[in-house]
Amino acid sequence: MIGDWTAAAVRARATADRRLGTAGADAVARRPDLSAAIQALEPSLYGPRLPGADDLASAQRALGAAVVWELRVLAGWMPPAGTRLAGALAALFEYEDLVALVDALERGTPAPPRYDVGVLASAPATVWDASSPAVLRDALRHGVWGDPGPDPAAMADVLAAAVLRRLTSIAPASGSWATGALALRAARMRAVEDREPPDRFVALARSAIGDAWIARRDLAGLRTALPPSAAAALADVDDPGDLWRAEQRWRARAETDGFRLLRDSGLGPETALGAFAVLRCDALRVAEALASADAGGGELLDVVA
Repeated sequence: MIGDWTAAAVRARATADRRLGTAGADAVARRPDLSAAIQALEPSLYGPRLPGADDLASAQRALGAAVVWELRVLAGWMPPAGTRLAGALAALFEYEDLVALVDALERGTPAPPRYDVGVLASAPATVWDASSPAVLRDALRHGVWGDPGPDPAAMADVLAAAVLRRLTSIAPASGSWATGALALRAARMRAVEDREPPDRFVALARSAIGDAWIARRDLAGLRTALPPSAAAALADVDDPGDLWRAEQRWRARAETDGFRLLRDSGLGPETALGAFAVLRCDALRVAEALASADAGGGELLDVVA
């Protein structure tokens, strides 16, 4: 089986090598405006997706679209056994589209353009024609996403837990990333928004972060209630206003793990997982660089190293 992954692993490493990197992102961030920043990205792997992007939101979305395209190409190099992994990774972008759709339905506004995940799609096509959150819920509940619940305000939490659980079941090497992401989401629910967690979120996340945290409403209390592997995501952060620092640190951990997988995994599926993590983190960094340029240019702060 590992031999079947040889071409995909070689392609994965080549794709990761095309990332912009910290220095490249910082150079983009220092551009005096968004137009100049987009122009600087033209030779990069993000360049082909940027034509037509005329504001910050569309430019940042184009970065995600570039990652989706690279994932689709990589999936074409994978053996049949890689289909589930590629689909689980594509679902991270479907998640963003689903959350945007729920928000649009609640506001009564048109849904934004979706990522083109092609044959890697796992959300039923009927979802995108939903006329209300209730119709969307019905379209999702019998598929791999499961029931996101009746409350539109809580659907993002449930869908996040569902996509992360699916990924870790297929790619156990992503387990630490999912645990950190769930801990951070739990912290936002309880310590920032003071919301009760949806029952299905608790059920989906229990194996990773337990459920003792539900009774806590401050970050220090959450840390003591979470398992050590999850509490680490909240280390040294006591002010809810600084939770973004923990999120940056979590992303740095995911990228570091991605580089480790690229280096140590040989010719197997974990190499593809590592390449995706590295490229996704790179795109998020470049998105921050575009925001900096759009604001007049400057050093990219708290860059993921």
